[in-house]
Amino acid sequence: MLAMIDMWAHRTELGYFKAESPKPVMLYCNKPFICQIDSYQTTSTLPESSGVALRLEGEDGKVSISGGPNLKASQAYPRDFGIGMRKLYTKHETKVKEDAEKLLSELRASPMDHPMGCALDLLDPVLGAFWDDANLKPVFALLQQMLVQRASAP
Repeated sequence: MLAMIDMWAHRTELGYFKAESPKPVMLYCNKPFICQIDSYQTTSTLPESSGVALRLEGEDGKVSISGGPNLKASQAYPRDFGIGMRKLYTKHETKVKEDAEKLLSELRASPMDHPMGCALDLLDPVLGAFWDDANLKPVFALLQQMLVQRASAP
């Protein structure tokens, strides 16, 4: 199914959004505008690493890397990144919604003939159970609710 969806990837550093470490991340999106996220950076300099990773050298001279005391805190997205993502989405929201409505109309018209017809399987309560370990039940519940609302709309 994913082969049927155009995907864009963009590498950025959360340090440019005021994270405590440089924290490089790869972002994936089905819209090309993801590559514009850097225009919402809130600082122009990357911070030094702050104990996220430790470089250790053993007595034998071998170097190893292990998680430092601040590793767990680095797993959260910085607030400025969330604000940037919201601004980026808001800038393109109309087009995203138009594309979603078009796809939904095509699926409603002939779900089995559409190449994305299998996407509806993700919203199926039985097939959706394959995702239980990802703790996405609230997300799928919302998607199911939205699908029902959209399908019943005139």
